[in-house]
Amino acid sequence: MSFFFFILVNIIHFIFGLLDYAGEIPWVGSSLRTGFAAMDTWSEVGLIYILQFFILTLLSPFNTVLSERIENEVTGSTFKSTWEQIIKDVIRMIGILLIGLVIDIFLFILWDLTLANLFNLDALTPVYLLIINSFWFGFTFYDFSLERHKVSSKNSYKFALNRFGYMILTGALFTLLLRLPFFGVAIGSVLMTAVATLNFLAIQQYSKRDSSGSLEE
Repeated sequence: MSFFFFILVNIIHFIFGLLDYAGEIPWVGSSLRTGFAAMDTWSEVGLIYILQFFILTLLSPFNTVLSERIENEVTGSTFKSTWEQIIKDVIRMIGILLIGLVIDIFLFILWDLTLANLFNLDALTPVYLLIINSFWFGFTFYDFSLERHKVSSKNSYKFALNRFGYMILTGALFTLLLRLPFFGVAIGSVLMTAVATLNFLAIQQYSKRDSSGSLEE
């Protein structure tokens, strides 16, 4: 899947590369070139978001069971997912990603109209988008554990925001792993589910030792 996806990305880059010649048109050339360059960047980021959305949706049942099995092995717990639980996980994950998409669009427009425009920081736009997108994708990997432990949606968001760096790093690594041809999808999904589950268990243990003893803080 990822192999054919990145072929599509390269085709789009090629098309926008041809459109770059529009920059030679008198009067409006520079504006057209800037516009096409922005569209090229946005198209790749948008396609990567769509790819990750579908991958996580399709693999969500597998990731739910994998996360559960890892916790069973590490802690000796007796969690066992039912189809009802798996369906709830998928619905909750889709909700997180759709909310993330709306917020990402808002943040992108805000960035484009303020810092990027005022200080000519368009070259940093892909990095900016990678950071804000990675938060939501990282969050979904942790949410398999949060849902299993019956942490409410409200407190799950608090958990993610309080561990912003964990979410971004997990999501960014997933995005980078997807660039591996042929095996990137499988490796990225399995590895990040394992990493997020083990990190969640470590955070849980730390929280128990802490005076608060709660994941909600």
